[in-house]
Amino acid sequence: MAQEFAKRGVMNQNGRLGATLDDPSICKRDSDGVPHFYNPETGQEFRGDNPRRQAQEWADDYNRELARAFNNACEEYEKHLRQEAEPKLAVMKFKSKYDKLDDIRKGMFDNVIEDYEVKDSNGDVIGYSCDLDKALALVDKQISMIQNYAKAHAPQQEQQDQQVQQNTGPALDMKTSSGAVNGGESAPINSLAAAMERLQDEQLEKLRK
Repeated sequence: MAQEFAKRGVMNQNGRLGATLDDPSICKRDSDGVPHFYNPETGQEFRGDNPRRQAQEWADDYNRELARAFNNACEEYEKHLRQEAEPKLAVMKFKSKYDKLDDIRKGMFDNVIEDYEVKDSNGDVIGYSCDLDKALALVDKQISMIQNYAKAHAPQQEQQDQQVQQNTGPALDMKTSSGAVNGGESAPINSLAAAMERLQDEQLEKLRK
């Protein structure tokens, strides 16, 4: 940061920021070696009772303002670095939880967060712009809804399956198992997989809004 300030013309001595009476724009010596003190902003010589003290007061004021600007710039840069690092740190912190997930939860979780990828300048994914714990909570909620749905509909579905087996022959059974669906209508939710897919689609659609 100090180098950046120096590049922008801030007064410094060998890279050390700040105004001093040794700066050639403040103190100039005549041919006899007598020092004369100047205001660098106006180029006018200090001509009061104590030019040296006037020059020192100007330098002190300049350094106080420089310190304020420098500290503000450092805070803003630190904030910028922290924001850049947050997605990566969040992934590192969340990794232990992710590794413990079963394959179904991992797959659903990956689908939920894929639209929130944060990439670096090379296009590599370094994190996500969403709360990973909330995304996992959404997955757990989906699975809980699916499990409750399966429990509520399992007896009814078993009865329907038995009735279908009684009323259809092998040829019709084969057609049904081929996955044919009436055109123009939504596929009926008649299995745990279908319920999972339907609920996941609905939740993803909500996230995109």
